[in-house]
Amino acid sequence: MGVDRIVTIDIHAPAVTGVTSAKTVFEDFEAGFVGIDWFINNLKSFDDVCVVAPDAGAIKRAKQFHQNFEAHGFKDKIELAMMHKERKVANVVDSVTVIGNVEGKTCIIVDDMVDTAGTLC
Repeated sequence: MGVDRIVTIDIHAPAVTGVTSAKTVFEDFEAGFVGIDWFINNLKSFDDVCVVAPDAGAIKRAKQFHQNFEAHGFKDKIELAMMHKERKVANVVDSVTVIGNVEGKTCIIVDDMVDTAGTLC
């Protein structure tokens, strides 16, 4: 292809980095630090914040986002939770179980893609 370098932000599937030639540099950067700065500058309180993974596939990304809060001095203040969804068909959620305490919390849902926004609703 003649491509020397590919740069992505929060790539959905890191496995695609292996489909390029050995001479192509593939870099993927995490954009979560930008979100952290916004939340730190705009939330009035951090006593009731919970980072939520909307499904099992997002738990790694949510944990990284949570760790970014810890790196900014919010260790043990911000909780982490996960949603477990059962689907009958694509884009139709049959049931949701929340693992963790989100009641009365300001929830930050960390996801990689939003196509129908059903999870957010």
